[in-house]
Amino acid sequence: MPSIERHVASPSNPRIRAAARLRDRGERDRRALTIVDGAREIRRALDAGAPIDEAFVCEPLVRSADARAALSSLRTRGVPIVATTETAFAKLAFGDRAEGIVAIVAIPDARL
Repeated sequence: MPSIERHVASPSNPRIRAAARLRDRGERDRRALTIVDGAREIRRALDAGAPIDEAFVCEPLVRSADARAALSSLRTRGVPIVATTETAFAKLAFGDRAEGIVAIVAIPDARL
C-alpha cells in the first residue's frame, strides 16, 4: 500500500495545474494521458487494466461506498496517491458531483 506522497493545498500547485491541463485534447494527445473523474469510472479503468499514473484524492469528499471502494482498489494496486484540499481538488473535478477521486490514466493504444 503506497503512502500518500504529499498533501497539495494550492490549486496553483504545478501537479494540479498539469493534471487540469489534461482537459485539453491537445495536451491529452501530447502526453498520452487522460483525466478520469468519479469512482465508477475509475473502477472501470482499473477493471480494464488501464495503467493509472497517479490519483488525486480529497478524503473529506470520499463519502460513498463506491468512492471508498475505488480508493481502496487504487491503494491495493499501488497507484501513487496525492492528497488534496477541497480547494485544490475543485480545479480537477468535473462539475458539482465531486466524489473526491480523480485519476490520471494512460490512453490505451487503439491502433490495429
